[in-house]
Amino acid sequence: MCCKVVILVSLGKANYSYSMTKSKGDFQMKWVDDLAGAIYDFFKQILTGLSYFVAGTLIVGIPLYFIAKAAEIIGK
Repeated sequence: MCCKVVILVSLGKANYSYSMTKSKGDFQMKWVDDLAGAIYDFFKQILTGLSYFVAGTLIVGIPLYFIAKAAEIIGK
């Protein structure tokens, strides 16, 4: 009487599957691995977002600063 229960959850690019027929240790390690992956994905997204924000600020801010300085010099 061996029933294999598999739950498939699709989250973005990753597919996670849990099998109840594996040992408890394997299930716990899979859960910890998935949790660590979720934490990694969260911080990676935060870092990527901040990087885009800083790059956009520099791309827009530096030329705008020089335009403002040029306008200040011309306006004197």
